[in-house]
Amino acid sequence: MSEFEESEEGYPAFRIQSEEGDIILHFFNTRLRTFKDPQFNHIEYRDDEGQLKGIRASEGLMNLLFEHDFPYNYDPFLDEMSADWFASMEANHLDEEIDGLLG
Repeated sequence: MSEFEESEEGYPAFRIQSEEGDIILHFFNTRLRTFKDPQFNHIEYRDDEGQLKGIRASEGLMNLLFEHDFPYNYDPFLDEMSADWFASMEANHLDEEIDGLLG
């Protein structure tokens, strides 16, 4: 699935390639999280083991999922769990940049 397709169960699904392997987003494992400050917008999903995970997504991907009526939440302010996740993502990104500079 490189685009939206109908799954065997009859609902839209979308495959995203990641370093950890393919992630399949569908109505039952995905929720779009939007905030007053759009820099915090992201996708939450449950992996095959039931673990809640997050993906920083482009505006284009978020819009595509919205167009296909994926579930979403709007919160004016960032909740504690999302703030922790966002800080962790930023720290990982900085670590990768530093590693790249140091070779």
